[in-house]
Amino acid sequence: ERLSSEMDFDRHAQAACQFPLHIANKLGFELYLSEACPEGGFLFQVAHDKTGWQFLSGAKEDTEPKLFERAPWKQVRQLCAQTDDPQSVIYHSIKELWFEFDADHYQQSTPDLFMVGEMNAGHTNVTPAYIQELHSILRGNDKFVGAKLLQSCISALPDQGSVALGFMLARSQKGVRLALHVPGQLAGIYPYLEQIGWPGSGQDLAVQTSWLENYAQHFVLQIDVAEEIGKRISVEFYPRARWGDNLWGEILHDLERRGLCQPRRRDALLSFPGGSQELMEMPLTLLRTINHAKLVYQQGLPIQ
Repeated sequence: ERLSSEMDFDRHAQAACQFPLHIANKLGFELYLSEACPEGGFLFQVAHDKTGWQFLSGAKEDTEPKLFERAPWKQVRQLCAQTDDPQSVIYHSIKELWFEFDADHYQQSTPDLFMVGEMNAGHTNVTPAYIQELHSILRGNDKFVGAKLLQSCISALPDQGSVALGFMLARSQKGVRLALHVPGQLAGIYPYLEQIGWPGSGQDLAVQTSWLENYAQHFVLQIDVAEEIGKRISVEFYPRARWGDNLWGEILHDLERRGLCQPRRRDALLSFPGGSQELMEMPLTLLRTINHAKLVYQQGLPIQ
């Protein structure tokens, strides 16, 4: 209830109700901690081996056929169908899809789309041809001029690193967003950024974000790649699992102290975790947790 006062849950629900309940394996909300605007967004995950994927690919009878008559859902269906086609370049290369909706784009029902794939050692299966095929399906047949640069960013990752590719379909930007899991501490991220030619200052980024290592066990780095690598960078941090302690309370208090979190939003967010029994299309047990936080950095601008 306290969190709903900070987010327009009714508006989120109206946007979400166009999708059948069984499509999602996980569901989440996004809340801006430091801005006065209450709007955030919602997201859901569809796994390749679950019923929701069959719905998206057309293998299962449509319950919402009109959804796939318009872009970008028509392209999403093609993406899922080709992932199941042994003749396709992208056959069995995607494990899960994440659909993220910003409140500003609810009327268009257009998501930003992230795909988590199967990566081999050295990530050599993510070739420029593979990237171009994804781009052609989701963005049309225009050549993606950043394919080689994107592939070089992925191949520079350590073997144990992982990557998700994001196509920001709800936005005007035409590049691809890389969500990179660089193992180890944040210190391992800065040499990687220098290696790929990121135009920002790794030293300044370190000053702004090194305190996160007090709390997090791993990080996900987000950068935009088109003809060149974008200046703006996001760092998602996932806290260490410490059962029964108040780690999120400590994190949010620290964010507040740094001017990055409003007190009322901290309190509302801390009231959210828990569980409940719900009767929807079927009986469900819903577990509510806080998953991660994200800082957005661009040299010369205040961190968000």
